[in-house]
Amino acid sequence: MFRPDSDLREITAFVAEVRAAFGAGNVPALEAEAIIRESLGEEAPVDDIDGDVYFTIKVLVICGVDVLKYTEPQIDELLVAAERQVAAEGYRPATL
Repeated sequence: MFRPDSDLREITAFVAEVRAAFGAGNVPALEAEAIIRESLGEEAPVDDIDGDVYFTIKVLVICGVDVLKYTEPQIDELLVAAERQVAAEGYRPATL
């Protein structure tokens, strides 16, 4: 869906779509854009975002991928990027 070199306008447009789908009050625009940029590995001002707001935005962005009808390859890209970020941060899930 987004790559580390994604144009900020694409992220802004996606956040606007999510805000329209779920209600603007539920998705603070600047915070959502910062969280997406941070997820892409960019330096973004997320340290001051309340934990509950951070979590809510992450969930609504993920739901937005489904509600806004992204293609399966776009969803796969999103999941691969998320897995890479988690691995880069040192999290190793237990295998069954």
